[in-house]
Amino acid sequence: MAELLCQHFTDIEDDDSFNMGVGLLLPKLAPPKMVKFMENELNMNLSSVRITTSPICRIKPTGVCHKKDLVMISSHLRGSFVLAEVWFHAALDCEHVSLVTTYSILGDDESSGTSDWQIQQHPLFISTEDIFASVCYRKPTATTVKMIAPYQFRGLRPANA
Repeated sequence: MAELLCQHFTDIEDDDSFNMGVGLLLPKLAPPKMVKFMENELNMNLSSVRITTSPICRIKPTGVCHKKDLVMISSHLRGSFVLAEVWFHAALDCEHVSLVTTYSILGDDESSGTSDWQIQQHPLFISTEDIFASVCYRKPTATTVKMIAPYQFRGLRPANA
């Protein structure tokens, strides 16, 4: 029992144990191919920047988001969201970014919290802080998805509706 308690105390002494902010889980240095891709897409030299990546990221308010998850991201329109698929998460020094591809709204049912989306291939970098929820979904066809919004976000409307 004493050994178990000592291990528990050691685990919670870790600086990251109670971190609820946005951040990569188990980050690793980004491979050179990813760094080159990011330099080209962001149109900047990243040789002096420490770039780490992970398939899993903490998001606010609480939760995690994985590579290939469908997520709700903040829209520039108040009270609305955009649906996107996560391609990868990265940290450029302390700045967290995610490469996502956004989807286009086809229709939504406010009473059930569901919406239908057209799969698109429009990748863009966003601040990982703009991701606020992963969603459950199904693919009725090869080019569409039907998602259900988490209960606490059912009042939000699709941005391009």
